[in-house]
Amino acid sequence: MFKWLQNYKQNSSSRKIEKSIKLVSNKHAIKEERMGAINLLAHSKHSELAIPGLLKRFEFSVTNGIQDSREKENAMSGIVRFGKDAIAPVVSYLTDSPSIAWPLKILSKISDERKVVDTLKSCLYFEDTSFDHAKTDKNYDILCYLRDFKLPGYHDKLASFLKNPDERVRFAAIECLVEQDDKEVKDLIEPFIADDSAENIRIREAIIRCFYKREWKISDTEPFLDGLILPGVKVNKQGELKITEKRYMI
Repeated sequence: MFKWLQNYKQNSSSRKIEKSIKLVSNKHAIKEERMGAINLLAHSKHSELAIPGLLKRFEFSVTNGIQDSREKENAMSGIVRFGKDAIAPVVSYLTDSPSIAWPLKILSKISDERKVVDTLKSCLYFEDTSFDHAKTDKNYDILCYLRDFKLPGYHDKLASFLKNPDERVRFAAIECLVEQDDKEVKDLIEPFIADDSAENIRIREAIIRCFYKREWKISDTEPFLDGLILPGVKVNKQGELKITEKRYMI
């Protein structure tokens, strides 16, 4: 009798979790029912079911921004409650998901900085993503996050994005590179100073600011007639930048 009752309770609990997971992933569910399902999963003892179920809430947004944020905050809190048990499923979700914002917040709360950085590096797509907007956007988002960190010995990987067709990705890669201490960075980014193409205007200006701030000398001054790089930006024969335009000094 006791074993039958125990099995009944377990089956009943499983059915409730399955139903809750369906509600959490249903954008068109009644908001009160979906929130109730989120709270049930958040306090479940079955982490192997609850965590993937709660992660599904980050796959869509609802029209009511306040409601959307509240549900996602509750889902995040529920996952964080599981602590280290949530690391593996959150990393897996980050790898497969086109969006990194919420799972990244969660991972930052349950693991250390090194784990977050290593996970994001492993999520970058180095193949051609020209025809895959989701992967291109994900690369951009990851690079925007990584620019706040030192990534020793990673300059070659970052440099592979300098030829990306998407200007945002190229610019984000430059922002990462200029923050690195690797001596190879200077030679990797210098060619952009002579690049007067319209699609690389922001990149060119960012690199000029970097060279000026770090007092780096330009190795090849030949492309610049009379030393003029841009209005307000010149280079002398020694490769030293001379700047009169204030925006390049920031």
